[in-house]
Amino acid sequence: MSFHQPKLVQVWIQPHNRNCGHNISELCLPQQCRIVGLIRQGKVIFANEDPVICGNDFVVAVAVNPIFLPELKVCLEQAR
Repeated sequence: MSFHQPKLVQVWIQPHNRNCGHNISELCLPQQCRIVGLIRQGKVIFANEDPVICGNDFVVAVAVNPIFLPELKVCLEQAR
């Protein structure tokens, strides 16, 4: 069994991001990746609350296997 060190990523959601207006649960993320939560106006909103993503949010996500980190970033940074 090989061990991979998980990697956290924080992505700023621009107002024209495709993910704006969608709940966290609606996103199609790469395998072994999960959203931990959002930071909105200095407050942490955990993913289990299934918040709607808004422009200027920061999405905090984890890639359990770091090989998926670039794909995760692309998924979260999608522009319209």
